[in-house]
Amino acid sequence: MDSPFIEPGEWDKRLKLAGFTGCDSVNLDYEAPYTYQANIVAKPALQEQDPQKITLLRGSKPHALISEVEDVLRERGIQFEQCTWGQELPADQDIISFMDLGEKPLLQDINEEDLARLLEVIESLDQSTILWLTPAAQIHPIDPHAAQILGMVRTIRQELALSFATLELEHTATGAASAVVDVITKIQQSRDNISAELEPDMEYAWSDGRLNVSRFHWVEVDKALSGTTKEAETKALTIGTPGLLQTLHWTNQTLGVPAPDEVHIKMTAVGLNFKDVMVAMGIINGDIEKNPSSSFGLEGIGYVTRLGSEVTNVAVGDRIMSMGCESAGMATLIKRPASLCIKIPDQISDEEAATMPIVYVTVLMFLVEKWKLEKGQSILIHSAAGGNSIFSFHSKQYDCTCADVSRRWHLRN
Repeated sequence: MDSPFIEPGEWDKRLKLAGFTGCDSVNLDYEAPYTYQANIVAKPALQEQDPQKITLLRGSKPHALISEVEDVLRERGIQFEQCTWGQELPADQDIISFMDLGEKPLLQDINEEDLARLLEVIESLDQSTILWLTPAAQIHPIDPHAAQILGMVRTIRQELALSFATLELEHTATGAASAVVDVITKIQQSRDNISAELEPDMEYAWSDGRLNVSRFHWVEVDKALSGTTKEAETKALTIGTPGLLQTLHWTNQTLGVPAPDEVHIKMTAVGLNFKDVMVAMGIINGDIEKNPSSSFGLEGIGYVTRLGSEVTNVAVGDRIMSMGCESAGMATLIKRPASLCIKIPDQISDEEAATMPIVYVTVLMFLVEKWKLEKGQSILIHSAAGGNSIFSFHSKQYDCTCADVSRRWHLRN
């Protein structure tokens, strides 16, 4: 409000004359008498109104619940009147419909005449609320036809913005009449509360002696999905699109029964090789098209959990190092040929053992199979930080050294 300074006492008077309750809160831009702007919070004054008269809409044969609802309305001082289906409805009166509590719901095999009357009722809801009573459709339902009105009413509320509510009744015995009056009263109060931040509830179900309303309960998608899926044997690291590291993700996989010469291993540490990086960056395909699950993790260590029928070199519970690509190595559980598994000495840690197999096999293949290294020869190793080291031989030396980033081992003849 931009104006010359007004005494605080005048704010309440002027707001009340304008139809507000007064001044609830004031924030001045500067102290008096230098105030130029005042931010005022005020609420409209609501006049107490007598309860609105309610129309009870019934079919040609009145339902027994009508008389019980009338008794509750009398007790609460609410005026009412009955109106038979097909008669002209009183203007601007809220309606409680008993039409679906007869032999069958109104929309079940509805004829042209009843459909026209229903459309007339909907057109009359300009300033009024209608509460449509129906048998149970969502909680302990019996007749699926009772749910037809729910779909129609939801569409009406969405497209026409009308105050059209539904109340499902599990039965019409003791307590049902009070529930009906409670709901129509609640809707009237919510509609008249212009300061309410949320729209009033329009779907109710009376079940087990309680009124229920629809509510959304926010649940994380991952938790919701995990609750409906079977627990996987293993979770493995895979990449959705090679070259896009943000597509790395964990997936559930199955291993099945180990082959006669295979073992299952519960992994505790996995070595990260340059090939894994190359596959993730999309530089090499790593057989992703043929077997995406075997792309990452060529070596690692873990504990044997299951044996094939012909395995004799390791036993369940052994801490072993392994290599291969029969299944993803970067996983919680893997399978490997027992011939590619070896027990780990106690003095070697998990982290050290997880990086040994690939480098050692690379070196042994070069030294033994390719160069056939013999006693009396020497070798100079360049760029020895990985498995693709560069070797140069020299003569008359009896020691051969293999190095990685953290340790140096000596191979002696």
